[in-house]
Amino acid sequence: ILGDQDRVHTKPLDRLFEIVVARAHETIVVTDGRLDSDAGPTILFVNDAAARRTGYTTETLISEPFRRIVPPEAWPGVIARLRRFRESAEVDQTELLAKDHAGKEYWIELSTLPIFDENGALEYIVRIGRDITARKIAEHQREMTQDLMASLFGAIDVPLVVANESGSVMMTNVALQNALGWRPLDLAGKPLANLIAVGDQAHRATLLRTVEARAAQTMQCALRQ
Repeated sequence: ILGDQDRVHTKPLDRLFEIVVARAHETIVVTDGRLDSDAGPTILFVNDAAARRTGYTTETLISEPFRRIVPPEAWPGVIARLRRFRESAEVDQTELLAKDHAGKEYWIELSTLPIFDENGALEYIVRIGRDITARKIAEHQREMTQDLMASLFGAIDVPLVVANESGSVMMTNVALQNALGWRPLDLAGKPLANLIAVGDQAHRATLLRTVEARAAQTMQCALRQ
């Protein structure tokens, strides 16, 4: 039990905590722990970052069902994950493709923390999110570049190899693999100098062309023009 003096000292800290949470770059949403309703738990608090990311105002979201800020197609999976807290107190971490109030999609990385009362009943749920849209776009572009390079390599009937700046093999086409008689896994990571030596000794490679690893990005830009 706190005395009067202790309560006086906690007030500045409480105020500081409110300011930190409100101004945090991460999205923070706090709901109650009632999970029986189809609409899910009720929103008790959202910080400014969460309001901006979802496209609502903080006043609009308070007392609303949590389902309101979750895309309909994602809701079954979200509520199922929340209901696991009835049996487990472990923090849940996931990535979710969400939509804001205007329907614009964005990726968010979520950590969900259950808060239990003194009797062990689920009382609150705290969801802390970080916008990872830029990272997801970069990953998608990298995958597209890799797929493009693989397609181009497959269509070229002369031996080709992509090496990084340190001279290690990153990618080879079928023509080179057939010429050397090696599998892709056998070639990946090998020093390019060793690869050329093997090709010369066996007299099987009719042409070996080194391409810088960054050529993937250059080729992609050229095809867009």
